[in-house]
Order: sequence, then C-alpha cells, then structure tokens
Amino acid sequence: MKTIITIFQELLKFALFFVISYIWLNYSFDSKGFALALSIAISILLEVLSFIFSRNKKAKKHLKSSQQSDAENMFLSLVLDKSAMQFFYNLFNTRHKNVKIASDHLVIEQQNGQAIIFYPFLKITQLEVDDVISITKLHPNAEKIIISCNIVSPQCNKYSGHFKQNVVIMNKYDTYLNLYQEYDYYPKITKEKPLKKSFNAFTKGVFNKTKTKNYILAGLVLLLSSLYAPYSLYYKITASVLLLLGLICLILPNRQIKKELV
Repeated sequence: MKTIITIFQELLKFALFFVISYIWLNYSFDSKGFALALSIAISILLEVLSFIFSRNKKAKKHLKSSQQSDAENMFLSLVLDKSAMQFFYNLFNTRHKNVKIASDHLVIEQQNGQAIIFYPFLKITQLEVDDVISITKLHPNAEKIIISCNIVSPQCNKYSGHFKQNVVIMNKYDTYLNLYQEYDYYPKITKEKPLKKSFNAFTKGVFNKTKTKNYILAGLVLLLSSLYAPYSLYYKITASVLLLLGLICLILPNRQIKKELV
C-alpha cells in the first residue's frame, strides 16, 4: 500500500511539473509540438531532481518535522543540564545491569567481560577527528565506543573506518532515533532552540500538506477557466502559482506539529 501511494505521489508530481511547464511554453512558442516535447523533457528533469532531493532527506532517518525539532531541543537541554550523565545512566540502566559512570562517559560491562563505552559529546560545536582520537584513548581495549554529538564533521565521516576500535558516531538525530526511541526513554526538554515564530508560523500555514489538494484543485479550475475567459493570461498566472504551491506542499515533509513526547 505504501509503495502504491509513493508511485501515485511521484506521478502526481510529474503531472504538475508538466502542466506548469506546458502552460508557459505553449504561451511562449508557436509550435505546440515543440512546447509539448520541451515540457516533457523539463518535467522528467525536475522529477529526477525531486527524487534526488527526497533521497537526501533520508539523512535524517525519516524523522518527522516535530521529531527533528525535539531532537534539537533535547540535545540543547542536555548541554545545559548538569545531570545529563545521570540521564544517560538511567537510560542504559533500563536494559543493562553493569553500567558505571566514569566522569564524562559511561562504561557498560558485557557478560563476555568486554566493555562498551558511551561518550556524550555535549558541545554545540561539531565533533572533529581529534576529539574522536582523544575519546578512543580513554579505553584502548574497549570492544565498542559510541559517541553522541550535535554535528559530525565531514572529516570524522571520512576517517570513521580508520580507528583501531569499533567507533560508532551518532549526531543528535541518530541519537534520537537509535537511542531515545529504541529505549523509549527521552530527556526532558528544558531549553528550546529560538525560532522566528512569525515566519515559521507563516510557512507552516502556507505549505501545510493538508492544503495540497485545495491548491491543485483551485489551480486546475482556473486553468480550465482560462480556455474560455477573457484576459486568460491572468488566469494562467494565478493557476500556475496555485499549482506550484500544491507541488511544494507535495514535495516538502509534513509540517504538522504532533506533540508525541509530552
């Protein structure tokens, strides 16, 4: 069912790309055949670019917009929390028996005698290679070292496979998905990232996914009306704007806020 919905959305995007392109190319060129062929070519190109854009969005592990915001605010709250280490201790203690706090990290003793190190790099700055090297030196014989941080530098990703130990690096979104959700244990949000509320509210209202159908239907009605009404150019301009808004709503992730972690 999910695959069918995805195919339908892609076909709908392609159709909108084509309609918007054809409206203006047909108006600009005398040859309808040329306008039709060029519209198809442009639609294919835009559909490919849209598909690439959608794949890049998966870097945030399919987190919803509200969850991404929660991940950011949770990390900021932990940075400012003096008892952050106690939170992580309580989290791991829900599943592991031998968890020890060692100053700025946790040591999780396994049944085979090996240890897993969890190091929360609670800094706003991004994690660099030098930071990872310093952390790995804390326990040279550890089976695995897990580092949670705000942002991972490109150099860390480049050299992640060159460390002697098994090093797992998670940014704030990975931490939310693979730690908080996995353990069903969330830090309390005490500090929120400042937002430009007026602009944020405006974009959430205009590009709300629930308005996609309304934009597309209104645009199609105006487009059909332009075939019979005088001053058809104004109808085409308005129809193009509405169809473009519907296309943007279709491409962008759901911007509805769902408070799931209260």
